Amino acid sequence: MTATSTRRAVLAGAASMPVLSLPALASEPDAALLALGRQLDHAIKRKAETDKPWREEVRDLHARIEARVGCRNDHPEWDEADLKRWRTVSHEELKRSPTSQQIVDDQVAGAEAVEAICAQILESRPQTLTGLGVLALATAAMNEDDVDEEFTAVLVEEVLRLAGMALPFEVTGSPFKLSA
Repeated sequence: MTATSTRRAVLAGAASMPVLSLPALASEPDAALLALGRQLDHAIKRKAETDKPWREEVRDLHARIEARVGCRNDHPEWDEADLKRWRTVSHEELKRSPTSQQIVDDQVAGAEAVEAICAQILESRPQTLTGLGVLALATAAMNEDDVDEEFTAVLVEEVLRLAGMALPFEVTGSPFKLSA
């Protein structure tokens, strides 16, 4: 065995290793993160395709359920029996309409795909401004319906880290993990 390696040997070795284990060979410091960003962009677009049909279907489904139950699902004086009745009628209505079930399933699958990719991005630590942009996109995607404190905290921490700054105060009750 010699101390020198041929280009063929290096490429053969690289081909046998997972891509993410080759940061030294990647031309972009955030190559894996940027690939996740492309996946997220695609998943967001696919989910967006399901949003309008889902909103329309939920509106129609709720109208059918409300007609059967006799009141809206947000009635302030509902007890556990009322909620159980709503759920039962909801499942019955979904079974009556395979199209409704498919629309709901498509929306759930789209949301789960976005969430899974965002969770992977959250574990990354960007090294570039573009990588930080991917983290911001994931944060925005997770905050679409409500604020996700963990994503927001990671985004703020990473912006400060890349800027060479630290949070100069402690936020009481905050999800921020302050580091020295």
